[in-house]
Amino acid sequence: MNLSGKLRVGAAFLLVFLLILATNRLDQHHYETVQTKITSVYKDRVLAQHYVYQISGIVHEQVQKVRYEASTDKAEMARLDSLMTVFRGTKLTQEEGRVLERLQRQLNSLNTISAQLVSEPDAVRLSNQELVDVSKQIRSSLDRLSAIQQEESWNLKKAAQISLDRNSFVSRAELLALAIIAVLVQIIIFYRPSKD
Repeated sequence: MNLSGKLRVGAAFLLVFLLILATNRLDQHHYETVQTKITSVYKDRVLAQHYVYQISGIVHEQVQKVRYEASTDKAEMARLDSLMTVFRGTKLTQEEGRVLERLQRQLNSLNTISAQLVSEPDAVRLSNQELVDVSKQIRSSLDRLSAIQQEESWNLKKAAQISLDRNSFVSRAELLALAIIAVLVQIIIFYRPSKD
């Protein structure tokens, strides 16, 4: 093989190498995107949904305890504060942040009303209605937070699927390009111009 033939073969192999390197970088980017989305679904959505569930249970128990026993469970209220802090540590959307702040105000109102019911039995009728009202508001906020978790989980799943679809397309294009390059390399190596 003469020098020009060797250069053509070298150029063909360099082209194959560059194509494989470029598609590898694209694949790596898509895998990182999918991994980030999967991690976010768990950390920021599944766990957040679990926090909503736990907060809902604690609020329900505390409302019943105040209503029927005229007392509160300090340990559960501390656990509620802890859950709210952990919830704030997840990746929040703007709407989720607003709803969470509204929920915090509602929980503060619940604490105030609960303290009033426990310390001032004469204010029971007025405070009971306030307790019912704030309980409904809390339920509405928790329902909205739960719905946000579903919406954001869907958005993350959709983004991960788009990345996987792009990766699948690139892989098919890569196989086609490799087949074309293989044919070109064969032509370059075995083509002998006529000596007319």
